[in-house]
Amino acid sequence: MGGLLKKHGQSKDEWTKVLKGMNSHLKTGESSVSHIMELSYHDLPPQLKSCFLCLGFFKEDATIRAEKLIQVWIAQGLIPPKEDKDETMEEIARDYLDELINRNMIQVKDTTKDDRVKNCLIHDFLHDLAITKAKEEIRLEILRDEGGGSQSSQKSRHRVIYCGTETPVFSSQKNNHIRSLFFHGHGNNIFGGSTVWKNFQLLRVLDFENAGLEFLPDAIGEIVGLRYLGLRNNDIKELPSSFSRLKNLQVLDISLNFSMEVPNIIWKMISLRHLYMSRITCQASPKVDYLKNLQTLTYIPTPRWTREHTTRMTSLRKLGLELDEKSDIINLFDSLAMLANLLCLNLRWYGNHDILFEDGLRKLPCLTQLKLQGKMTELPTVGNFPPNLSHLSLIHTALDKDPMPVLEKLPKLVYLKLDGAFTGEQMTITRDGLPKLNVLSLRELIKLRKIRVGARGMSDLRRLEIHRCPHLDNLPGELEFMEQLGELKMVTTEEIVSKLRYNHSRIFSRIPSLHLVSVTLKD
Repeated sequence: MGGLLKKHGQSKDEWTKVLKGMNSHLKTGESSVSHIMELSYHDLPPQLKSCFLCLGFFKEDATIRAEKLIQVWIAQGLIPPKEDKDETMEEIARDYLDELINRNMIQVKDTTKDDRVKNCLIHDFLHDLAITKAKEEIRLEILRDEGGGSQSSQKSRHRVIYCGTETPVFSSQKNNHIRSLFFHGHGNNIFGGSTVWKNFQLLRVLDFENAGLEFLPDAIGEIVGLRYLGLRNNDIKELPSSFSRLKNLQVLDISLNFSMEVPNIIWKMISLRHLYMSRITCQASPKVDYLKNLQTLTYIPTPRWTREHTTRMTSLRKLGLELDEKSDIINLFDSLAMLANLLCLNLRWYGNHDILFEDGLRKLPCLTQLKLQGKMTELPTVGNFPPNLSHLSLIHTALDKDPMPVLEKLPKLVYLKLDGAFTGEQMTITRDGLPKLNVLSLRELIKLRKIRVGARGMSDLRRLEIHRCPHLDNLPGELEFMEQLGELKMVTTEEIVSKLRYNHSRIFSRIPSLHLVSVTLKD
């Protein structure tokens, strides 16, 4: 209700309109909750109504990746491109998402390191409303494979299928008008034969995430109008060569299909904007430099990354690379320096071999976000980090030395995450260290016992997260004087929680948002 009134300003006339709408619904005998939800929906502008209806495609109580939701909207043609080339459709869609959140139609579950929505939720009542309205207005159909009781309709334009048995729940005769198709659950025979797919000529969105697939039929390559193909978290061993025909595909998500064989066809998908992969194998270097619209590319093995990749990839903003002991770091960063719009770089490697970055990172002056994931013996020096770096994550680096003498001198750092990054017992932030830091996240620092903070260290800190640091039973007293600190969340043992409440009552009393969660931790 608050979200509804907020959008109508504070004038008497506007609030009177809302009151009349409430009264009309009350006269029909509807419950107070349902009619307020209904009013909130009818108050949405047309473009937001269309976006809201797409929430009915997702499972009840599901955590919805904001990135995926936005990409589905774009694939459906709900986000109009702007003449201003500086603003992408993804940025416009983010504005739509923020507006739905401001109206309390969508809930934020968590945010990214740059404070954008990462995952979101929808309340059960609103999910039911989205399904009801989608059935009425965009011909949504929901089929549940429960003993063959569901029958598909020739009139549906959007279909959600809940799988669970051997029997396919849709026929090959009733798919001509389907624009989007979502599968939920595992089904051993959800394809229903290859002939089924030849009738999906209007299909734009096809999502098999978490469907337990082991193969894909070649016939999917016949759906030439497809814009979004979600195959995340399956067990698919090979991408069919017929996918080279998907020239309108904007999003291909094959991440979390480990060791998938990818034929040299990606470069033929000329409309790709986002490509997600995990530890793929390929016989030849994928010619991703042909993909001029590509904004996101994660993860590609460095042996398959060549200098030629950078010459035409002018739209690339986020890149994930998998390194190995043979990676040529010098040549790699020389090529990355040619990506003028690269803002986010994720580098990961496996095993015990050490990666030395030397002066490579400083060649990336536009880079603002960096994630390093893998064992390191030492960090680059301060001068060898990207000069405009604002967000840094160190994951499983297992550094022996305290990283803070280097990190505290990064002048523009606002977000720092250390997850299994340090194996020592004490970290020290000296006087005036980390002056711009807003968020500090410490996770799985198994041996950490003490954090020391000098005068005015982390003076702009707003959020502190400490998760599963089993020996950290004391907090720096300097927290009491951090005027901007508004949120503290700790996940630790019940014993440590009790000790912290007793020893730091003054600090805790002045923090507006305090979350102390007790769990069982192993050393």
